[in-house]
Parts: sequence; C-alpha cells; structure tokens
Amino acid sequence: MTEFRGIFSLRTPDDLLRKLKHDFERVSRDPEDQYAAFDFFVTAHHLPEWMFPNDEKRANDYRRGTPLLRLVRELGDVAKHYELTKRPATHAEVTSHIVSRYGLGPIGVGHYSAGCLLVHLTQEGQELIGPTVLDVRGLARQVLDHYTAELGEVAPRPRHRFDKSPG
Repeated sequence: MTEFRGIFSLRTPDDLLRKLKHDFERVSRDPEDQYAAFDFFVTAHHLPEWMFPNDEKRANDYRRGTPLLRLVRELGDVAKHYELTKRPATHAEVTSHIVSRYGLGPIGVGHYSAGCLLVHLTQEGQELIGPTVLDVRGLARQVLDHYTAELGEVAPRPRHRFDKSPG
C-alpha cells in the first residue's frame, strides 16, 4: 500500500475541495472555458480517491451510490482519457457543445445571453439525472454543493505572494 501524499500544497481532501471551488469560479466567470470545465470535472471525478485514500473499492462505491457522481465519473474519465475507459453497469453517454452568444431568431427577437458549454444526456442519463441538457455551470454548481455538503465548508486557499490568479 502506498502512502497518500498529494502534490504541491494539495495534500488533503479539503485542499482538493478548495481546488474544485477555484475551478468552479473559473467556470462561472467564463461558461465557455473548456479548460476550466476540464479541470473541474477531472478534479471532481478524483475527489473520492482523496476522501478514501488507498481504498479504491470504497471510492468507487461512493461514486456509484450517487447518480450525479456517476455522470461526473463519466465526464472526468472522458476528459482525462479522451474516451470512456471504464463502463459502469449504468451509465450516461454525454456529448457537449458550445451554445453561441447570439440570440435565437432575428435581431431583437428571442433571448440573448452569454454562450455556455452544454452536456447532452442519453435516455439512460436522463433517468439518472433528469433533464436532457445540462449547462456546465449549473452541473458544476450541483457537484460543488454535493462535495461541500459531504466535506463541509473549507477556508479559501492561501495565496502565495507571487500568485497572480484571481481567487
């Protein structure tokens, strides 16, 4: 059994939850930022491994026990490995695309809003999660709320004097 060490100053589940909050803030600031969405879902997918270090079965059981985390597992796995590498017994296939910033219909007709990334669920995914289409920011909020309820609120990450990133 290997000793759980983390990386850099990320050493505990609370540290990784702080990173997840940071990634969520990036997704919220720019809902079209695919890099931020990638970072968010890969981090969210691996958080159970930090919650249950050296206990892969418990981490996997935890993911399987929550439909939302099954979807996160698939998004994180697809993002990290380019394709789904582990098919769970029940899964939701996902596709994603960017909705443009332009409105629907001619100028002045229909609604206009910022663009965003969307996740489209299959019928099986809809049975697990609900809606056919989820915007990434809303889905990320649900995931962050889930982990915050599990782990509790964490203090903001300490800032290094050379850190230029917001939040």
